[in-house]
Amino acid sequence: MNLDDLRALLAVADTGSVLGAAEALRISRATLRRRVADLEVQAGAQLLQPTRLGASLTPAGVELVAHGRALLHEATIALAAAREASGAGLGVLQVAAPVGMPPLLMSALISEARGRLPGMRIHLRFYSDPYDCLREEVHLIFHFGARVPRGAWMTTVLMRMEEHLLAAPDYLAAHGTPQTVEDLARHTLLSWSPTDEDPERWPMTGGAALAISPALVSPDVHLMRQCASQGMGIARVPDAALPADTEEFGELVPVLPALFCRSIACRALVPEGLAVLPQSRALMALVRSFLGES
Repeated sequence: MNLDDLRALLAVADTGSVLGAAEALRISRATLRRRVADLEVQAGAQLLQPTRLGASLTPAGVELVAHGRALLHEATIALAAAREASGAGLGVLQVAAPVGMPPLLMSALISEARGRLPGMRIHLRFYSDPYDCLREEVHLIFHFGARVPRGAWMTTVLMRMEEHLLAAPDYLAAHGTPQTVEDLARHTLLSWSPTDEDPERWPMTGGAALAISPALVSPDVHLMRQCASQGMGIARVPDAALPADTEEFGELVPVLPALFCRSIACRALVPEGLAVLPQSRALMALVRSFLGES
């Protein structure tokens, strides 16, 4: 399979049109169509179908795209591994973190990395879905929850956080503290939205879920905590119990803690192709020791 052909299909999937994909890849539409056609010959199936607004994937196209992202990422990582093994190094360390990762935690970790690994250059970007990371080269992913991208990854649980319903004392003083699940219907609810979860169904202790109508939904944990601290409502968010959280947001207190509490893992993911290399091992050791000290 030609990787350029695969990139052409992924670009159409991402942009929703042949024109948009051609512009994104900086090639002509004729070249892009030819690449997709070559891929269809190899797959033995139609991968795209025209729509009123552009193009969409057929079922065969959806399946190929799902596996193709991981395949492209593994090819990119194989080249990065070859560069490091030859002594050329990774160049720039590409790190991806979920939207809302506490800025104070991230800045402290970056400072520690720069101090212990002199000369390391870091490019940090944020995402709401870990699959977004597979479009480009990435060497380290931080992620909430159990879901991981397709492909070969080494996964380490860095820390576990307790997910609660939290509110500012002033909000509860003004609106009352809920004593039952039914009481929540009378409050403004703010819902953190982790990947692959319905923000309108709040997980409860014991496995049940509560259907709600949230006033605000966001994957940004930092934003949700900020809104709760400003008295906007009761927020469902994970709590890392970091001292800086209290300093930055002020006090947030649990609401119905016996009914809403579960453990959420914060993970670090490293491509298997890089996990055995010295720079990657040093970085993972740094992350573990730093979070262990936090």
